[in-house]
Amino acid sequence: MENERIERKIVYPKGSDRETLKKLHSIASERRKEQFTKQHEEFIKTAKLKAESLSPLVDMLNIDRKRVEETISNTRKAMQERIGNKEPPTFESEVSHNPVRYAPFDMPYTNISCGGITYCSLRNDPNSGEIGADLAIFNGGGGSSVSSIGFWYYAGQSGTLSVIINASVWGSGYVFSALFGYASAYARLRAYIEKYSSDFKVYTSSTNIYDRSGVLEFDITNFDWQSFSVGISIPVDAGTWYAIWADAVQGAYAGGIADSVSNFDMYVNSVVYSLDGGGPIM
Repeated sequence: MENERIERKIVYPKGSDRETLKKLHSIASERRKEQFTKQHEEFIKTAKLKAESLSPLVDMLNIDRKRVEETISNTRKAMQERIGNKEPPTFESEVSHNPVRYAPFDMPYTNISCGGITYCSLRNDPNSGEIGADLAIFNGGGGSSVSSIGFWYYAGQSGTLSVIINASVWGSGYVFSALFGYASAYARLRAYIEKYSSDFKVYTSSTNIYDRSGVLEFDITNFDWQSFSVGISIPVDAGTWYAIWADAVQGAYAGGIADSVSNFDMYVNSVVYSLDGGGPIM
């Protein structure tokens, strides 16, 4: 599913200048798209370089690639069947009142690059706080994704805004690479905050959920609604709109005799935010 998008309605704050916010949001989305494309290309480029760096060594050892493939084929197939295209069980997301922000959220953002990989799909629902993707590679290639839900924040005064995003995570990370292969897979929970003004700025912070890569690498790690959080503090200016996003950022690559999976479903349970160390603010 190449460059899939999930389109959902954006909810604008009551009493706000809707047209101005709509214009600023459009500009910010284009910048996110450019950033995503650049990061995806860099991820694939780095993975390919690491995969190709092994070739001279393997040539010197004069190892029969076909024999290696035949030796591990049954084990590899069994792992593919076990982990490929898994679906998460039902999750009941928390619903409550703000100022600690819960679902539903105001807006979604998604971007994905599949490149013909085995499984490639997004998960995103601002009404429940769901974000994530299923990226699986059993035939070579690489994919990246970002799935986000966000809400508006208006700074009534200048100061330091602190944000903590809490999420429940289900999923699997998997890498398998033989001597003629290289595999990489990762998943991160990211706080991503945009300043909507003439001096547009982006602030980010990430927590690793899964990150494995290498040659002669084997790892499978499962998550069953485990809790993760990420925090960030940024300067804010009075009279300025900000967009606060919770992102699921994922990537997977497999080259040669290798497989990789980054299949994660995340529910943003709450976003706690406060100005200058005070209590949660509305």
